[in-house]
Amino acid sequence: VLPPDSSRTSTTADRTVTARLGTPIGGIRTIAPNANTTVTFEVTVDRAAAGTTIVNDATLTYTGRTMGRSYDYISNTTATPVQAIADLAIAKSSDPAAQTAGSTVTYHLTATNNGPNPAAAPVVTDTLPSGVQYQSSTTPVGWTCSASGQTVTCTGPDLASGASVTIGLVTAIDPAFTGTSVLDTATVSSSTSDDVPGNNV
Repeated sequence: VLPPDSSRTSTTADRTVTARLGTPIGGIRTIAPNANTTVTFEVTVDRAAAGTTIVNDATLTYTGRTMGRSYDYISNTTATPVQAIADLAIAKSSDPAAQTAGSTVTYHLTATNNGPNPAAAPVVTDTLPSGVQYQSSTTPVGWTCSASGQTVTCTGPDLASGASVTIGLVTAIDPAFTGTSVLDTATVSSSTSDDVPGNNV
């Protein structure tokens, strides 16, 4: 937002916004004594800036009307914290792929942090379908799994950007199971904000 009679230019390469302020008088833009003017503009924060602090200041360049000299005034610096984000994704497979009633099946749950920041205290949750019982788990260092009813919850330490962990859940299919298939879905979450939630399941 610019005051009347003002103009603005911007340069993407060096992220510079330049505004020419003041009321044109005799071909020269002038701000009257004791007057002020305000420039407001919006920016888009790059995803790569997540988890950092953006530091910004402005420079006022002007010519003193009395002395005819040029001056530069640098504003105070503003620091804007940017919320950390971590794009968590999960993939699941079963071994063996074909299952029969009474058999033992191991589900492999792979959680991946696509970044750009570490995922704090990640949680992998798997609610087993009816007819499937949790037996045990194999976990990476620092991870633990526990079961409450049909829900198995696995927690672990912060997961670095670009890192993955795989958890094995050993289950047993009820010998009396008469269905034609077993459908099972796992989810992954974290206390760090996730800007791509569609791959959390």
